[in-house]
Amino acid sequence: EFVSRLAERAAALKVGPPEDGQQYGASDSKEHQEKVLSYYKLAVEEGATVVLGGGVPEMDAALADGAWIEPTIWHISVTYYLCLSSMTREIKKGRDSFPSRPRVRIQFD
Repeated sequence: EFVSRLAERAAALKVGPPEDGQQYGASDSKEHQEKVLSYYKLAVEEGATVVLGGGVPEMDAALADGAWIEPTIWHISVTYYLCLSSMTREIKKGRDSFPSRPRVRIQFD
């Protein structure tokens, strides 16, 4: 129930430039957007489930060239997280700069 309510709230976020009253802005650059999206792809390859988002939102033509990333919510089990062979990679992902300040919900199996 918590995750579905969180996903509903995240889905309602207005994506766009802050001067237009939006609540969720763009990444710093196209390079940063690509880096974040590559981590998203890696997370899926390693077993994470995307609950919401995980890609590039459709934007108006005037904003289409921006480095936008959808509000994203992931699900990953503790069992999987603790069994990773390289915690360094996970720590690096957690410390890299993400434009959206990712939130993590960990389910205890």
